[in-house]
Amino acid sequence: MNKLGERKMDKKIILAVVVVMLFAFSPAVSVRAITADDIKNAIQSPYELTVATIEGGNPETVDPAWCYDTASAELIMNVYDTLITFDGEHMERYLPSIATEWTIENITGTKSPEGLDWYFRYTFKIRTGVKFYDVAGHVYDLTPQDVEYSFERELVQDRASGPQWMLYEPLLDTWGAFGLNSTPIVPGEPGYNESELIRVGKMIDHAVESNATHVWFNLAFPGAYAPFMQILCQSWSSILSKQWVNEYVIGELGRHEWPGDWGDYTGWIEYHDPAISPLDDPTPIMCGTGPYMLETLSYTDEYWTVVRNENYWRGWPADFPKLGPSQPAGWVDRLTVTWHYTWEVRRDMFLSGQIDMCAVPRQNLPEMYVDFEAGILKDGLRCTYPLP
Repeated sequence: MNKLGERKMDKKIILAVVVVMLFAFSPAVSVRAITADDIKNAIQSPYELTVATIEGGNPETVDPAWCYDTASAELIMNVYDTLITFDGEHMERYLPSIATEWTIENITGTKSPEGLDWYFRYTFKIRTGVKFYDVAGHVYDLTPQDVEYSFERELVQDRASGPQWMLYEPLLDTWGAFGLNSTPIVPGEPGYNESELIRVGKMIDHAVESNATHVWFNLAFPGAYAPFMQILCQSWSSILSKQWVNEYVIGELGRHEWPGDWGDYTGWIEYHDPAISPLDDPTPIMCGTGPYMLETLSYTDEYWTVVRNENYWRGWPADFPKLGPSQPAGWVDRLTVTWHYTWEVRRDMFLSGQIDMCAVPRQNLPEMYVDFEAGILKDGLRCTYPLP
């Protein structure tokens, strides 16, 4: 039995009346066990929540710039915040988060200092009083420079088969950094052109700018780019602390990470398309402004755990998310997600009360019912079906 199993053997089944944002989508059904007393207890007191997802449902990364899978996004979006969020299930409406307000301006006819045509500018006012936290005790103030750094870091990283194309297309009207150069920009390559390397670096730098209160994005995509706001709501648009990266990731841990200093615009290429994220190797590390902090991510024991950020800027119980008439009434102090167990094992653990939520393969869904055709679930179960 792994460490998670040892810890959870006698766990009581309880309802998730929580602010925890679970974004794992799989060909499975989410089932949870509830009672009236569980609801009452959940509202009146914090508790732990344990979720057993499908085998192999592990996060690939803790780095927002690396994240291109839903298992990673599930973890990342519990720890980090984005500028804006979707308004519940409405993908065309947005709510403030790290940004408190925004404007969209048509700037057609303007150019970047490098001569790149700009068409639209999205400007965001950044919330004050927000801080980054991690379980190691690091605390940093959020600034507009953190936002600028986070997006420029993603553009610099530009990993192969990653999510960066979704920023490169609207911001720079191309698919990646190597879509901006006309001659080789990697030192040592035949025909290497340092001037071209500098020009590309400057274009990336000028795509995202900030001052003491605001951050703005200069879009080079011709005409309006409708999905841009949706892109800003997703895991790859999460905000990192530039100070944390420089003082802890680089300064204390000595990891090879881009510091956000453009200098003479020749050094950024050293951090382009790394083999692995510096936030994952050799151990995963996170420091965010979100409601939870990473406590453990074990690929050996196959689980991750986050703990409540008591200083979360939205407060507790959180007033978010607001999904119609349903509002969070309590909270979870500790969330654990495991991908360790086969269906048969997690089914038995779920029905015996050792875990609270369970991913059920569609073909096994009838096992959760007294009468599947009549839609009668076993006592104390609630089924969310179907999932995407």
